[in-house]
Amino acid sequence: MRTDNSLKILFFINFAVSLGFAVSDAYFSVYVTGLGARGLMFASAIGLYAAAKILFCPLAGMLGDRLGSRRLIIFSITLYSLIAFLYMQSNNLLIVTALRTAQGLSTAIFRPVLLSAAGSAAPRGRRASSLGGFDISFYSAAALGPLMGGLVKDHFGFTGLFMVLFVLCLSALAAAMFLPSGTRSRGIAENGAPMKDIAGNPVIASLLFFIFGRAYTIATMCVFLPVFMESRMGATGFQTGIVLSSTTLSMILFLRPMGRLADRLSRKVMVVGGGIYASALVFLAADTGSFYGMLFLCVCAGIFGAVSQPASSSLLVEEGERLGLGRTAGLFNSVMNLGFTAASFIGALILSALDIRVVFYTAGVVGMVSVLACLVLISVVPSAEADIKTI
Repeated sequence: MRTDNSLKILFFINFAVSLGFAVSDAYFSVYVTGLGARGLMFASAIGLYAAAKILFCPLAGMLGDRLGSRRLIIFSITLYSLIAFLYMQSNNLLIVTALRTAQGLSTAIFRPVLLSAAGSAAPRGRRASSLGGFDISFYSAAALGPLMGGLVKDHFGFTGLFMVLFVLCLSALAAAMFLPSGTRSRGIAENGAPMKDIAGNPVIASLLFFIFGRAYTIATMCVFLPVFMESRMGATGFQTGIVLSSTTLSMILFLRPMGRLADRLSRKVMVVGGGIYASALVFLAADTGSFYGMLFLCVCAGIFGAVSQPASSSLLVEEGERLGLGRTAGLFNSVMNLGFTAASFIGALILSALDIRVVFYTAGVVGMVSVLACLVLISVVPSAEADIKTI
């Protein structure tokens, strides 16, 4: 099967699964609260899901190198489908918490293995543009999901949300059957490098710092910006929704063009430059007092996010082919999920003790320090190996 066809299938799979969970996850906290989740039980329903993603991503990547991506993609989507079906059948809080944890395990398998498969299918000469186009499948689903979920919930309740998830997972599973069999990552695959060697690789280590800071700033904006806009700016829910959506929409528009640039220019410069400016914008959000100012800031944040996204994905795949692409993608996703979780936890602690603006200042600093650490590590790699141009 041609790589273009494989990427198209993977694009649909990623879109369908991401849309299904964007539809349902946007209202999951409301759902478990309605089931009586409070305190420890609410934290368990949310925290165990995050923990499963952090802990099992590297293991899933190793399995992907050993078994091939097709098998694990089919297994994870099958598990997703079963979870969606069981969500419809049970309103017991303990069972729902167990299902949510299993969902985290499925995600730990699905995300790195899918990235590994997409990276292997991307043509070498236009890898960044191909991966930039592939990422549109996730961000378009993330933009559409909450709106679609709200409409479904209003008319059909939570059962309707889980039915949509179930149907979309089945559609993704059907598409996965058309993936070529026996597909493994290019490179050393089954006998991939140990995790400590992968983490010690300067390019991979730089990308791990970068993605931790990037995830931290994204989670801060998603979780705390609605609180800030409502409490400090008096914004309506509709205005807040427009601002949050603007970041995703600007990323969707610029991902493919920035991917084409990354195929021609220094990817390292694009990663560092996009990361620095995106982090600085999060820092500035704390002192933005108007709706239009925040809208402009978030549009710019999406554009700079698009500058770094295809370039970082391309670098990850390139290094992963030498070290074991599944392992590399698994470690990358694990650190990314750690950044998401840390932002929510640390931000909540700061909010309880200090002003909400400190949450954004902290996120901006974390993001910029992470990018600077990325730059330092990249700088020690020989230019022929690291594709460094003048910064």
